[in-house]
Amino acid sequence: MEPVSVAEVPQRHRRNGWACPWHPFQAIAWFFTAFFALSYYSFLVFYIPGLWRIAGYVVPGLVLLVHVVCTVVTTSLDPAEKSVREKGSREAFDRSVHKHVIENYYCNICRVNVSEGAKHCRLCNKCVSDFDHHCKWLNTCVGARNYRALLGYGCHSPSDPSDCNSTLRVLGAAIPDPVFPTLNALLGALSVLAIMLLGHLVCFHLYLLCKGLSTYEYIIRERERRVSAPPSSRRRDCWPWKKVCFV
Repeated sequence: MEPVSVAEVPQRHRRNGWACPWHPFQAIAWFFTAFFALSYYSFLVFYIPGLWRIAGYVVPGLVLLVHVVCTVVTTSLDPAEKSVREKGSREAFDRSVHKHVIENYYCNICRVNVSEGAKHCRLCNKCVSDFDHHCKWLNTCVGARNYRALLGYGCHSPSDPSDCNSTLRVLGAAIPDPVFPTLNALLGALSVLAIMLLGHLVCFHLYLLCKGLSTYEYIIRERERRVSAPPSSRRRDCWPWKKVCFV
């Protein structure tokens, strides 16, 4: 995700991640959250024996609750600059008049003064305070107002807490065949995929926090590094799916 680099920007702006149109990734994320929850609480939890079933209800339920709350908060908060939220209107950007969208901390589209870390998001059409990146999975920009909620979203991902038959066998549960192993294998595979994506998200942002960088600053730094490197030493990005995770 980059700041605006085109001659004109649509005058509509996205207030938060609930604004239409939804990104397909956002619908997919909510579908799998609901799928994990329904599969677990309508089927798997009943195979947990005795008092262990209470923990089977409570622990995954708390994780799911925190995940949903963080998702709703991150999606609902408007990450725009305070002056942008108060003004509301937008102007067309004329490249023949202005070289950059933001010049001397003044946005030529939002027509307001902005802070040092603000960037104008092309997709949301607004200046975001301490811009980090535009998240397709939440359909909104991530900035100062919702960055912490994003980390909670990544750290508390819902997944199948009984993704191994042996776990229930240790607890003394009878494992029916072949329904349980089949569903369990499906949920286990989806859980691994979710953990890989969200785990990479969390680890990447912990790395950025240690370096004192935003996602946008990291992308710009890496781009400049590749451009300045000799052609013989350049290599293609071996992690192209990072764009799926973070942009």
